[in-house]
Amino acid sequence: MIERPRPVVIGDRILPRGEQGDPAGDQHAGTWTPWLLIRFATNDAGGRPIANGTVFWLSPDIAVDSSDLWGNAVAGEENFVEARIFNLGKAPSIPTKVDFYWGDPSLGLGPGKMNYIGTEWTALEPHRGTIVRCTTPWIPEFRNNGHECLMVQCVSPVLEDLPGPSIGPPAPLQPQLDRHVGQHNITVLPAKVGGLLQFGVNVYNPFPLAMQTLVTMRVQHLVFTREAQRTVHRRALVAAAVGFDPRATVKSPLVQDVRAIYGSRGGPEISTRLAERGTIIPADGARTYLARMLLAADGESPAACVDTRGHIALHDLTFRAFENRRLEVELRAPAGAQPGEVVVVHFFQTTAELPIGGYTIVMPVVGEHDRA
Repeated sequence: MIERPRPVVIGDRILPRGEQGDPAGDQHAGTWTPWLLIRFATNDAGGRPIANGTVFWLSPDIAVDSSDLWGNAVAGEENFVEARIFNLGKAPSIPTKVDFYWGDPSLGLGPGKMNYIGTEWTALEPHRGTIVRCTTPWIPEFRNNGHECLMVQCVSPVLEDLPGPSIGPPAPLQPQLDRHVGQHNITVLPAKVGGLLQFGVNVYNPFPLAMQTLVTMRVQHLVFTREAQRTVHRRALVAAAVGFDPRATVKSPLVQDVRAIYGSRGGPEISTRLAERGTIIPADGARTYLARMLLAADGESPAACVDTRGHIALHDLTFRAFENRRLEVELRAPAGAQPGEVVVVHFFQTTAELPIGGYTIVMPVVGEHDRA
């Protein structure tokens, strides 16, 4: 379930807070229509496209209400997806259409990979963040053990100033291009020291052409503060870990780089194997999907990318049109790791030098008697 936000409160109005403490909605104060946003990060003010190399698939505004303490969906049970949507314009968004989707664990997600859960129609007041719950229950399949991808998109089809007549966002199912779309691709795999974890995720070419595809990863070895371990809910700890930025000027009170506490330490063991051949999953609308990506890349500044020097290249090869291959991942917690440490592994997919997506695995180290 989504942790209730800690936003800026101005009278009875609520605005998201930027990284430096400034309301992200200030730049939209003169917008006399609805201006909707599902954030990809806590400091997201809605600018799109998102810079290449950014982890954009961990929206803090999408969560699952389930019985799992870590925030995973639970296979075979009714789960309910929730999304926090900000209306940063001056007009109410009446009505607002909110669509909820799930997909198999994948780095690349396109129209051919998403499965519809349900739609909610609601009203969103201006300058306010509102949590919208999908009332249609979602029961994940046992084959993925509940480890799925989630996507939510919204639109104000009557009042919002959008290009073209549509009851959908300008770039459906493309969170890297459209502020109306949010994505949540994360799995939490608690591990005991010495235990081996195995996980499978798909790599998918959503385009109707054969494309060169690169898979990379970035690994962070972190530790929660003792106070956080005692007082903070597990889901909030996970959110702090995936949002950790070693370059941030304001340090997190919940999590630190393990080297700041213990000095030099051995890292986790991670190995991957990509299937030599895959299956073909065609999708309607793939040409439009590709065209939007190319137009966004063409208009993007050459400097519009994040530092990727910490990325480790895993696989680089050509995928056939609509080809889907399985990436098998094995992880082992660092030798000598203590409960309270956590490993965060971000996998990135770039196809034809376009940022397609990614997936994040969080591996908290738990004690022998703790419930994993």
